[in-house]
Amino acid sequence: MQELRFVGVEDGAVIATNEDGERFRLVVDEGLREALRPRPAARTAGPKVAPRLIQQLIRAGSTVDDVVERTGADPELVARFEGPILAERGYIVEQARAVPVRVAQPLDPLAGEGATFGGAIDDRLEQLEASGVRWDAWRDPETGWHIGLDFVADDVTRNALWKFDARTRTLEAVSPAAITLSQQGELPPLGGPHLRAVETFSTDSVIPVAAPPRRDDPFAAAESGRATTHETENLLEQLRRRRGERSASSYDDEAELVGGLDDDFDEPLRFDDEHAADD
Repeated sequence: MQELRFVGVEDGAVIATNEDGERFRLVVDEGLREALRPRPAARTAGPKVAPRLIQQLIRAGSTVDDVVERTGADPELVARFEGPILAERGYIVEQARAVPVRVAQPLDPLAGEGATFGGAIDDRLEQLEASGVRWDAWRDPETGWHIGLDFVADDVTRNALWKFDARTRTLEAVSPAAITLSQQGELPPLGGPHLRAVETFSTDSVIPVAAPPRRDDPFAAAESGRATTHETENLLEQLRRRRGERSASSYDDEAELVGGLDDDFDEPLRFDDEHAADD
C-alpha cells in the first residue's frame, strides 16, 4: 500500500502525490465527508450528583477519587470543583496561622507585628527540628473547620489537630500533639506510642461456667424453672429408690445375722414355753 501526501483540493476532489511524484485525484463525496467528520467522544452516563454535594465532600477533605468512588460522579465534573475548594482550604490555613496570640516572651523582638499562631507553632517545630511539615484545613459539616498539621519529629510522624472558628478567629487544641505545641514555656516531650507487656496465661485452667438466665428473659426463666422442677423430681425419685434398697438390704442383713447365730451354736435356744411343754 502506497502512502500518499495531500497536495490540495481541485474541482471538488482531493489531489495527493506519492514518493515518486505521481499525482492522484480522490473525489470528495458524501461518504468521504461522513468518514472525515469528527465524532464526539462517547460519555458514560453516570448518576447526577449535585454540585453542592461534591463541593461539600472536597471541602471535608475528600480527593477526586474519593468523591467519584462514593458518589459515582463523572471524574471530569468532580475535578472541575477541586481547584476552587482547595484554594478555599488553603485560605483557611492562612487565616488560622494569622490569628494573634500572646506568648510569654516575643519570638522575634525586632518584629514589628505581634506574635501569631503560625509563628508560634513554627518556632516550636524549629525547636523539635521537625521535617515534612504540612498544613491543611477541612470543614466537618457538624463541627466546623479543623486545622491539621503533619510533621516528623524523632523519626515519628506526628499529627496535630485544632478546631478553628473562622468567625471569632479562635483556635482550640484537640489532639495531644496540638496541646503540647500550644503550651507556653519549655517545650515538653511529645512522647510516642508505648507498648505494655501482657501477662500470658493458660486457657487449660479455665473452667467454662454456664451463664445464669437473665432476669428480663421470661423464656429463659421458665426453662430454668422447668429444669429445676425436673431435677427436684429426679432427686426425690433417687431418694425413694435408695430408701427401698436400704430397707431390703437391712432385712437381708438381719437374716444373715440370724443364720449366722444358728451356725455358731450347736443347739437352738430354748424358751420357757418349750420347757412347759416338756413338763
